Amino acid sequence: LHRLHSLLQQLSFQRRRFLVEQFSQEQRLALERYILSDRDRVKRGSRLEPASNQLGRKWSRGGVHCRVHGGRRLYRAHATVGPFSVASRYDAKLATAERFRDVLCAMSKRVAVARSIEEVEQFFREALVEEPRKWGLNGREDMRLCFTASVSAKHWVGRSLATPRFALTELEDGLRAWHKLRQARKSFLLSPLSNVFNTSFLTQQELDTAWCSLSQAYVEVWASSGRRGAAAKLHALRSQHVHLHKRRSKKARHLSVEERILRLLRHWQPGLRGEKRCMPRVPHVPRKKSSK
Repeated sequence: LHRLHSLLQQLSFQRRRFLVEQFSQEQRLALERYILSDRDRVKRGSRLEPASNQLGRKWSRGGVHCRVHGGRRLYRAHATVGPFSVASRYDAKLATAERFRDVLCAMSKRVAVARSIEEVEQFFREALVEEPRKWGLNGREDMRLCFTASVSAKHWVGRSLATPRFALTELEDGLRAWHKLRQARKSFLLSPLSNVFNTSFLTQQELDTAWCSLSQAYVEVWASSGRRGAAAKLHALRSQHVHLHKRRSKKARHLSVEERILRLLRHWQPGLRGEKRCMPRVPHVPRKKSSK
């Protein structure tokens, strides 16, 4: 349902209305229930407790992560602060984690206004000390803050590459690791504050050079922190990404949004429990001819 709803949102009102008419009554009702429940979930953003049937599971929402350890449920706050991912210590009280989350949100807003790499580092340093103090807390002792920094490597491994986790006592080491990763891919960025590669103007040789530089910096950052296995992890991620890319290329023909929606409808029947039922073939959706 989430995938179907996302595809429908990409269409114009007229095309969306035409496709919704192809839905069965059960499918329309199921989609409406999903949309309404999704809106309710957004409105209840401040309510972090999971449903009763999920009490024993890990969950993460609204900037608070929960895990079960030794039969107890523990909570911690986490947030994205510029290029950094910052987390607090675990605590048995949800209210404490929510308070920590509010501090991290204030830090995120403070770093968001930075206009250069120098300002990002300066504002991050200041926020780690000053924002917890405004709430009567100490980032090092009360919240035990730790952070990682990441740079995008989606073109090569399908995800970002992150540094090891550093405590506030290791702030300088963490910032050095971040600068090392950024420096390895700096010349290929769209702008100094961007995290996106300008791949459309790069040759394959330049992309290979960028990946060699970035992967070497990543391995060195992890090795300098006394962590092993970074090279093996990179190799596994690279191999998996290449394999998935080949599979998607073999699959073939590039489907339009309308065709993807119709394919979902053909394979989806809400309310079935193990029973297989064939859906009637959905009528072909006419396409507009592109005017040249």
